[in-house]
Amino acid sequence: MISRRLFAVSIVVAYVVLMACGAAQAGLSLEERWPLVYSDFITVDYTSHVFSAAGWAETVHWNAGDDEGQYLGDSSSFSLTASIDSFGQIISEGPHELNVIGDLTPGLVQGEGGDTPVSLFYSTNLKDFGWNGTSFDFIFLQEGPTPLVADGTRVGVKLFPGTIEPLIWGFEVDFSDDGTGISKTFPIPEPSGLALLAIGALGLLRRGRRS
Repeated sequence: MISRRLFAVSIVVAYVVLMACGAAQAGLSLEERWPLVYSDFITVDYTSHVFSAAGWAETVHWNAGDDEGQYLGDSSSFSLTASIDSFGQIISEGPHELNVIGDLTPGLVQGEGGDTPVSLFYSTNLKDFGWNGTSFDFIFLQEGPTPLVADGTRVGVKLFPGTIEPLIWGFEVDFSDDGTGISKTFPIPEPSGLALLAIGALGLLRRGRRS
């Protein structure tokens, strides 16, 4: 007969595994902000724990009402690399990289110009990752100022892949899509003062319960 101690340990281990898998399968609930860069024709690949995505950064949208956006030129690009383990968790050693470039010259149209792209978002510091049945979600920490964001800004990426093979998502097997993915890259505002107070209060409450 299994001892009570061994049974309890088994329950704890199973709970930890379920919690880890559940966290990996949850998106980050990123709220879109502006300026926002829309990218498409993205190819997604996951091989040997390295997630990579590459495509075309098509337009920048300056505010919520800017539906059409400003064309970023023919030489623009979107690329993302992240090291993710079999449980869908970040491998801290990396490699990790977000690189979005585009030409901000006003009035560009497809097939003309766009020969002077500049960095719009760049980071090798991946802070958070999540995934669900719709999108892969990332949070990077911006490195260096650009025309769109300041140094140290948190940057969100929502990546919607094309058809995934295999169709059942998971990080225990390699997968790729058909090159029809899209993404949205945008700054994430820091928590408001009220939110910071709430976080602090929660920490004090937890500390009080332990004492």
